[in-house]
Amino acid sequence: MSVPDTSTNVHDVTHGKYTLENTKKKIPEMLPIVPAAKTRGLSSYIVRKWCLSGVIRAVRCGNKILVNCDSLDEYLSSNSLTDAVEEQVSSIKPIPVKIGGAVR
Repeated sequence: MSVPDTSTNVHDVTHGKYTLENTKKKIPEMLPIVPAAKTRGLSSYIVRKWCLSGVIRAVRCGNKILVNCDSLDEYLSSNSLTDAVEEQVSSIKPIPVKIGGAVR
């Protein structure tokens, strides 16, 4: 019977052709919505909205939503943020107001 090598912290778990030892992917920083928003100076409402609409990557863990901070930072540094704000502003329509019987 062979004794497993415990000199490394990486466990070799094989699932078909996929081995966890051979992957070099960076584990993303995942934070709940409120801390992720506070550290970046954003409101938790807008970060939650972006998560639920799929603008940034997030996962649901029980009743919490964990934000992929790399995805949030990437979105904040892209030009799509200013495009989204301009699109929202251009879609604002004036509300007709009745003053003295005339609509203005």
